[in-house]
Amino acid sequence: MSLHLYQEKNVLTKEECETIIQKALPFLQKSQVTGEYDFDHFNQKKFRMSEEAHFHIIDDDVVTRKLRNKIKDISGLPISHQESICVINYTKDGYFLPHYDYFGHDTTDDNRSNQRLFTYLIYLNEDFEGGITEFPKENIKIKPETGLLITWNNVIDGTNELNPKSLHCSTEITSGEKWVVSVWVREHQADFTKNLLINN
Repeated sequence: MSLHLYQEKNVLTKEECETIIQKALPFLQKSQVTGEYDFDHFNQKKFRMSEEAHFHIIDDDVVTRKLRNKIKDISGLPISHQESICVINYTKDGYFLPHYDYFGHDTTDDNRSNQRLFTYLIYLNEDFEGGITEFPKENIKIKPETGLLITWNNVIDGTNELNPKSLHCSTEITSGEKWVVSVWVREHQADFTKNLLINN
């Protein structure tokens, strides 16, 4: 099994990144942890400290549609397989401990039968300290850059089984705040995109 990590710079311009940040600001809510990381409120706060906003396809504008099309081109899968665009904000002291994006056995059957094949992260800023994306089992550390896209496989090639090497985290923010977009690509059409798509 391998971790197929791909990076591409300047997928979005600085101005486009700022557009997404401003779009998300009024809708930020405390990030949640689901599935095999479904803790009580106290432990959840210890596991992850961030806020996020979600935008479905019906909410797309020129910038988010550009991003969706880029992900479609790289993944080779239609936009209908993409979850909502998740804009995540980590302020000072914010972090996300090592975790998988894969749906484990504590999640619903519907999720396990429609796995998150790939994760796409797009960094919206870089004027902060900390906030490194790490893959501890591969000893890989990625320093965020504005407009940089990274993607990796959450499952073992040719299966929908967990790829253990996809374990990753966001290290603690020591200064400033971090903005990042996360988009998960499923193996089948995502249920919440039904009736929202035309020619995708």
